[in-house]
Amino acid sequence: MVTYITRIIMPAEDGPKGSPAAARRGAMLKLLASRGFVINRRKNRIVAESGSMEAQAVKRYLLKHGFRADEFQVYLEYTRQWGML
Repeated sequence: MVTYITRIIMPAEDGPKGSPAAARRGAMLKLLASRGFVINRRKNRIVAESGSMEAQAVKRYLLKHGFRADEFQVYLEYTRQWGML
């Protein structure tokens, strides 16, 4: 069995509050939250995490909704868990 965490990372500050970049970031976070992502702010970045949506699927989802690939980074972390044979 394999468990995974998909992380979407984006800069926390990309211009003044109310700027177009801030509005796009807010729209992306709202979209991710609607898919069950947990959103946290860490130092100078925003991290959205999910254990239910695979990395390539979320990338396609964001691109389909008009976001550019250079607006976010996708990370996939997984661990293999061994059960009883």
